[in-house]
Amino acid sequence: MNPSCIVHADDFGLSPEVNQGVLEGLISGVITDTSILVDAPWAEEAARLLMGFGSTHAGIHLNLDELFGWSSPGRERISRDELMSCFGRGEFLEACRSEARRQIEQFLSLELSPSHLDTHHHVHGFGAIFFLLLDLMKDYHIEAMRFSRQGYRLLTRDAIPYDRLLYELMEASLREHGIVFCDTVLEGVDALARIGPGTTELIVHPAKGGDVWRERELDILLSPTFAELLRERQVHLTNYRELTLSAGTR
Repeated sequence: MNPSCIVHADDFGLSPEVNQGVLEGLISGVITDTSILVDAPWAEEAARLLMGFGSTHAGIHLNLDELFGWSSPGRERISRDELMSCFGRGEFLEACRSEARRQIEQFLSLELSPSHLDTHHHVHGFGAIFFLLLDLMKDYHIEAMRFSRQGYRLLTRDAIPYDRLLYELMEASLREHGIVFCDTVLEGVDALARIGPGTTELIVHPAKGGDVWRERELDILLSPTFAELLRERQVHLTNYRELTLSAGTR
């Protein structure tokens, strides 16, 4: 069976340049899914562009950075040890739950349906945040989530701590609740060559201007070389909505 791949653009709504890059990728057909950063200044425009493109579904790109004390590029106001201790405090987790719920409600106000959930800087890789969000997904009937069995590396800060037993429990919980996820998660347009059997989410961050690295990703995505590699690998392009439908959860 040919490999299936979601080419997923994060950060939709971050800037006009990001919005234009994501839209160009969607129109070309090489980007097959995206998630909206609902508190970003151009999120409403992103929703309008998506609906103009003919789609009524998108992912929710939850951002808990402020509560974590994180800011770009790679700044952390508190140590990682201090952050880990926060996960044992009820008031901190309740603040994260309330903020996540607010952002989900804000997404719904954009008149889109949530196809899946993921997080800015993959913070649901922390077990406490993962299970908190899993509860909210049940409340809002969100039926798919980005989940990496191998954990999450971050470009500008330390990797999220990985514990095999915890991640096995996370996976079992997703299966128990009928939440759809990909077999593999890869990040960066150059990772296309590493796509293997099953379903893969390839995370990209395209933009039409602005950050040089985002421009480069868009250029590669739209290049004949990228399209040829997809053909050579016989990759079937899909999205979270299609995966959910094929899983029979609706």
